[in-house]
Amino acid sequence: MYTFVTRDVAKTGAQMFSFLYRVFYDRTLFGSFVKNGKGYGLKPLFALTLFVAFCLSVRIFLIFSAVTPRLVAKIAEQLPEIVIEKGKIVSPKEYEYSYVFSNQNVFFVFDTTEEPLKLKNLPPNGIYITSDALVSVNADKIRRIPFVQLLNGKNLILNQTNMRQWGNEMVSLFRFLGPPLLFFFSIPGAFSLYFLVCVCYAVISYLMTHITGENLSWDQRMRLAALSVMPIYILNAAGFLLGCSFQLGRIGIFITLIYMFCFLKDGDNAAPSAAR
Repeated sequence: MYTFVTRDVAKTGAQMFSFLYRVFYDRTLFGSFVKNGKGYGLKPLFALTLFVAFCLSVRIFLIFSAVTPRLVAKIAEQLPEIVIEKGKIVSPKEYEYSYVFSNQNVFFVFDTTEEPLKLKNLPPNGIYITSDALVSVNADKIRRIPFVQLLNGKNLILNQTNMRQWGNEMVSLFRFLGPPLLFFFSIPGAFSLYFLVCVCYAVISYLMTHITGENLSWDQRMRLAALSVMPIYILNAAGFLLGCSFQLGRIGIFITLIYMFCFLKDGDNAAPSAAR
């Protein structure tokens, strides 16, 4: 009994993740999944969410793995003594420093001017230290960790010696805790975003089906939208994992509509199968 359940789970998982590559070429998906499937297309969306979360996590791990003790020491040599009292940097005041790791497309900014984050013209990933918090920036996803929380309310003085030690500890912390935390915490938000995007494209599909003459229920439109949005998000995630700077923004909408139109046009020739 246990063996059969395990096999069923493995088969279901394999079918779910097969959408990640089949969506690029398999036009039978219209008949097998859109026409004859069930639900709102949550299986491919969940596979997409896990894939994107995995790519983000691996990329963050690679980024922080490239920050060597030598680079930390180089940055520490250029910073003045830092005094943190009651969760806030009291020295130096009104100080700005930035460093960009050109090979890894990562930045480090130290800014105690208490002005809003200045992310313009900076790489998409990095660490931004303000007067009261350590801020991680990962592809426009910003997470703020107050010094009060990071230091448990303790005061801290960083000179050239312990600054290197503290910097290496922070890099190690982000390297090993950042990826798994990013993976698990990004799943709910990403899945919700993809579902809402699918709702929007399901509404747009009414115009598409008016052109192609297809008659679809709302469930079928949601499954069609789920398949149509996958390619653009897969390509963006893969590009981020490989360290590419491209992000298919507005052109992604055009690509999604092309995929939707292709699924609908090839729908009459799609052979139903058991993939659901």
